[in-house]
Amino acid sequence: MSNLATIEDIKKKDKELCNEVLSKYLKLEKKEDREKLKNDAEELSKAMEEVSTKKISIEDYIWLTNTAIKWQVVFSATINIPKTIKISLPTEGLLPSPLPADRSLSEEEIHNRIDLYAYHTATWRIREVGRECNREEMEMDDHLAKVCLASEILDGKLNFASRIASNSYYRLEQIWLKEVKLLMAYFNWRRRDGIDPTHEADDYYMGCEHLRIMLTNDVIKAVVPQEFEEAKSYLESRYLTNGKFDQTKPEAKKLIERKAYRISERVRGMTGKTDNDKNWIDAEAYVEMFYENIIPAVIEKDREKVLRVLKAFQFSKAPENRHHIIDCFETALAIYFLKADIIQELWNESAEEEMPPLCTESAVQVHSWPKEFKVPKDWEDKWKHRFWYDGEKIIFKGVMSELQKQTLLERLKQEHSAKEEHFNAIKKLFKKSRLIHRETTL
Repeated sequence: MSNLATIEDIKKKDKELCNEVLSKYLKLEKKEDREKLKNDAEELSKAMEEVSTKKISIEDYIWLTNTAIKWQVVFSATINIPKTIKISLPTEGLLPSPLPADRSLSEEEIHNRIDLYAYHTATWRIREVGRECNREEMEMDDHLAKVCLASEILDGKLNFASRIASNSYYRLEQIWLKEVKLLMAYFNWRRRDGIDPTHEADDYYMGCEHLRIMLTNDVIKAVVPQEFEEAKSYLESRYLTNGKFDQTKPEAKKLIERKAYRISERVRGMTGKTDNDKNWIDAEAYVEMFYENIIPAVIEKDREKVLRVLKAFQFSKAPENRHHIIDCFETALAIYFLKADIIQELWNESAEEEMPPLCTESAVQVHSWPKEFKVPKDWEDKWKHRFWYDGEKIIFKGVMSELQKQTLLERLKQEHSAKEEHFNAIKKLFKKSRLIHRETTL
């Protein structure tokens, strides 16, 4: 289609041909004259499909989508032929041109970007359903546009470290990572040769794996320590006091409330009932694991802290609860600032170990356990509900530290009925609690 190779060629041809078809087609008496106009319209529609696969501006893509809808109506109403013009999914070329690397996007620029995504989504919907969007659909399009923005950031197309200022972090905090995964799954589904619903799970897990790849993608990692300063200040001012998660800060309490509510809704959806106290404790455990460890994990490149951040992610997506309370701000911090080689080392060390059935708890089978064994008194405050014996096995919730392991071993030494099996079980439990398999991360 050499004569209609560019978007400019198509625009020119559309202007000429549309008027000609609408004004002349039904009046033409000769079949060959009508056939020529129909063939020209067919040629134009094929050119539109072809150019939609190329890198064009988002404005041109929107024009192309609208024009395709118009020509579908022309084919149906004037030429009397049902027609679907298949405009391809948008390419990277649709994204607005990247900003210079020395400044962040302003809130106005981000808002305009979201508006473009929402307009594109609405245009796509109109093309699919053949009518204007209603209010509910417009709200859905607006939210999906915000998910698209988060996806672009997590995918490295819009650099979080250099382009997103702290006054825009809230936009990522409002989007659950689960929403980005579902968006990725949708596009994976649409790209298949022949849409096959039996691959729905595969498409979702492809999105999960892509995010894990981004965790160890050195290309987009921040290389200058100062790039983390703004995020560090944001975390300390809103959520932390002396490195500890501080619920007396209004934003910290709101964060737990939001995650606890999310857990409540998900648990109620799966079981029909919920436990608000437990939901709060689970949300609290997640935010403490993540927020108390992310700064030293980044600044000190502390391997133990990196493990705990990744374990927080694992805790959130555990198959035994499916809380899915990771937000896109937390994910962006990990993708852009955690050391890729440390993450890979942790994955490698766990690769040969058996995948545990649960992500939040580790268990080791024991034939017996000292009847008088009790955890230290201060565990009720510091490490509440972390270690117990259920009659068949000892269980630990979360990541056992070296200090916790030594405390348990010392406590065992005080029991006359303690056996070698019990000491070995604690050591094994310690190791199990620290496994971080790639497949269960994010």
